[in-house]
Amino acid sequence: MRTRMIRSRFFMAVLGLQFVANAAFSQWQQAGGQFGYNATTLAANGTTIFAAVQGSSENRLLRSTDNGSTWANTSLPTQTVIAMAANGNTILIYRTTSQVASSFARSLDNGVTWNELTTVGLPNVNTVVAKNGEFYAGTQRGVYVSSDDGTTWTSLGLESVAVTSIALQNTTILAGGTGTIPGNIFRSTDNGRTWSNIYTFSFPSRITALCMNSNTMFAAITPLTIDSPVSSQTIRSFDNGETWFAFPLGDKLISSLIANDNVVYAGARTRSNFIFRSGILDSGGVFRSLDNGTTWTAFHPDATNRNVSMLLLTQNSLFAATAPAGVSDSAGGRIFRTSLGVTSVRNQSEDVPMAMTQYPNPCSERATIEYHLNETAFVSVELISPLGQVVARLLNQEQGAGRHSIDIDTRAYPNGVYFYRLGINEGLTTDVLHVIH
Repeated sequence: MRTRMIRSRFFMAVLGLQFVANAAFSQWQQAGGQFGYNATTLAANGTTIFAAVQGSSENRLLRSTDNGSTWANTSLPTQTVIAMAANGNTILIYRTTSQVASSFARSLDNGVTWNELTTVGLPNVNTVVAKNGEFYAGTQRGVYVSSDDGTTWTSLGLESVAVTSIALQNTTILAGGTGTIPGNIFRSTDNGRTWSNIYTFSFPSRITALCMNSNTMFAAITPLTIDSPVSSQTIRSFDNGETWFAFPLGDKLISSLIANDNVVYAGARTRSNFIFRSGILDSGGVFRSLDNGTTWTAFHPDATNRNVSMLLLTQNSLFAATAPAGVSDSAGGRIFRTSLGVTSVRNQSEDVPMAMTQYPNPCSERATIEYHLNETAFVSVELISPLGQVVARLLNQEQGAGRHSIDIDTRAYPNGVYFYRLGINEGLTTDVLHVIH
């Protein structure tokens, strides 16, 4: 099989070491066969992958123990899975069945056997995520947490909010709310003991996806009605949610966001029933950014089936669950997989040809980028707006070993968050520059 290799390096000087992230991507492969009408939800424990599939006559929960190559039905009855998460060998799903009302089912042996759970007093659940032995549920009345594998649940607040998305990073929790009132993003920095409303949208909306890495928050918002005066939005924040900026994915219907260091993935649904305001039918698909969301490229798993329900990132693979793009699409839901390369750490003298500093930041009139090359290299420097547009190309030439610097005149640029992208041979690093006059 012919493969495609894309390398991206992100640099951070720590105790004289330079950390290098090499991301290698192979072509997408269909994982297993065709799964019916709609592949909706994914979860993973190592190389064991779980997939919820909805068909015209039945719904199933499938399990693969070989990283998606082959699949088998689980012992659960016919169901519609709403949310699913894995904490080691404990798998928790929230679903509806024809026999019982919405409820949790749990497996303690990696999906081999299942038991029903009685969760008295827990509101209807929209999403479930897992971290460090705990499960977090976004419900119609706030956020709940379970420390005993879903047996009991404790409210973490936001009881007046229908929470549709949750993201976790260390002690920080992001929760996205929805409803006929404007949507909101809430943040807790103390594991849910207290909350702050960090973003309010100007239209009735649904927060369809949230994610975080060590320095950036990402959110996707979709209007509740197609006649909304505002289109779907994708936004990010570099200051823990205090300020937010749009990033260039247009008004796509984002269903899933994943941040893996500075590599960010977005899965988008198609809009088969209505046309974009520009008159162009949206194709959905998978999109990837190698510079923390500043620029994006299409990374579609299939030329025809681009209605992506969910993305799942495991240690070495990225999965995309898809559904038919419309009534004329008879292909059925499918799951696609692509392999990821291994992240490595090397000493600067062994592999990385540069070390970099930048000051002042924030700046009012000028900023300086300084870097040291260990060897002759081709260097490019670009200044990028918050919308991902290149506003200045500052350098594009070969330079010799030694110390170099670039002065950026920022007097002509409006206040805001900009990015400078510095390329050294095949390496690339992007950092933030705040302009305040």
